[in-house]
Amino acid sequence: PTSELEKLGRELALAKAQLAKSSASDAKSAEIIALETKIADTRSEKDSATLDLGRLEGQIAGLERMIAKEKSQQASAESKTIYMRDVESLADRIVGEIEAGEKQDSLSAIKEILNKVKSFVRDFVAHNRDVRDDALLRENEVEKAKLESSKKVLVEKVSETVDTLSQLQKDYTALKEAIDGEKDLNRDAEKNILISMARQNELHGMLGILKSQEDRLVLLEEDFKRELSEAYILAGRDTMDFQKHELLDASGQVVHAETVRAEARHVQEERRKQIEKMKVRLEDAGGGNSEDVMKEFKEAEERDAFLARELGDLQKSAESLRGMIAELDVRLDTEFKQGILKINGQFQEYFSLMFGGGTASLAVVREKKKRRAEFDMDGNPLLSGELEEEGDEGVDIVVSLPRKKIKGLVMLSGGERALTSIALLFAVSQVNPPPFIILDETDAALDEANSKKYGDMITNLSKYSQLILITHNRETMSRAGVLYGVTMGSDGASKLLSIKFDEAVAVAK
Repeated sequence: PTSELEKLGRELALAKAQLAKSSASDAKSAEIIALETKIADTRSEKDSATLDLGRLEGQIAGLERMIAKEKSQQASAESKTIYMRDVESLADRIVGEIEAGEKQDSLSAIKEILNKVKSFVRDFVAHNRDVRDDALLRENEVEKAKLESSKKVLVEKVSETVDTLSQLQKDYTALKEAIDGEKDLNRDAEKNILISMARQNELHGMLGILKSQEDRLVLLEEDFKRELSEAYILAGRDTMDFQKHELLDASGQVVHAETVRAEARHVQEERRKQIEKMKVRLEDAGGGNSEDVMKEFKEAEERDAFLARELGDLQKSAESLRGMIAELDVRLDTEFKQGILKINGQFQEYFSLMFGGGTASLAVVREKKKRRAEFDMDGNPLLSGELEEEGDEGVDIVVSLPRKKIKGLVMLSGGERALTSIALLFAVSQVNPPPFIILDETDAALDEANSKKYGDMITNLSKYSQLILITHNRETMSRAGVLYGVTMGSDGASKLLSIKFDEAVAVAK
């Protein structure tokens, strides 16, 4: 690139010297600019004169229409123009004669006056029929003559400007052709200059890139020597003799130096980062002896293999636990639904006992959730159809009272809900009886008839579980084995009273 750059410099100097000889063309350029200015001024003058000529022709056409109209009106008697002063004069004469006739008593004198009035009117009409007002017509014709004269002058001016403009265009064309001929002679020289300058800039750029690469290689070489020194300190003399050792890849295959040099730069940079990490680990470990480093490497490798085996065992255990969880989910679902069936049998029995009939059961339902709609950039829904998805499973109570059309739990009264709840509670207790059941005023909302039914149910339930009831209902208390009460004595302290009905009956007998 350096020798080519010097050659381009010599060729560029010769082309510039050739262009310097053609500086005489500046005078012709100034002349063509002057001609362009004259042509523009002449064209503007021509356009102005043409505009004025068009305006004069419009005015002349308007006057011609006015003259024709005036002549037409004068030829027609119906559109004859009469001056107001003549009409007023006629009116005064007629009024004078009429006033004079009003003073006459003779019929002949009045007729004479009327004949005079007729004569005035006939004479006025005959006079104005023959009179012609040519003043306005003459004025319009004089104005038209003036405009025709001005038009003639403008026509001559437009013709002169057209001739001048044509001559200027010819001169301009001839001068431009002469200048273009001179440009053709210098065009090759200018082209050579441009090509040489472009190539010169390209070579300068290439030299800059090569210089930058050279500086980078020098820095990399210095870094490599420094890293070798650090490796010698950390791992011993073997690192200085790296060229004598064979390079192995991850699979244990031999890697040749040519293959490493042909690698992409980013691959080498990644390997360098890995080496830097190893160096940091060696420094943290206080490494300085290659035998110690290799020993630690083997221990770390064995530890890594052991942890890999442990990780595999943990993954197998996780898979086993996932399978166990799936089996438990199936088993729980099965047992849950079987339990629902058992509860439904007892629930129906207690419900029929409480209400004298009807049906009641528990149903496993899955809640329907509305899914949030998603839209694209144009506002159109991404998914069609109903935006619903299934939720978690739950339990719903389905009841139907006897002799009523009520089918849902929400339609029941407060007492009916209480009875339904008691029936469900006792049904659950019957399926898997607990050792103790504590009921806190569950019979508060029951009337006397339902209290007896409630008493029968707790009597039956007491066969399977120990019942502790808190109640104010006499019917419920009558079914108890032992009755406890809390009262306040005269000293203001609470006292606990108890009665065992079996002993009380024996004493009473």
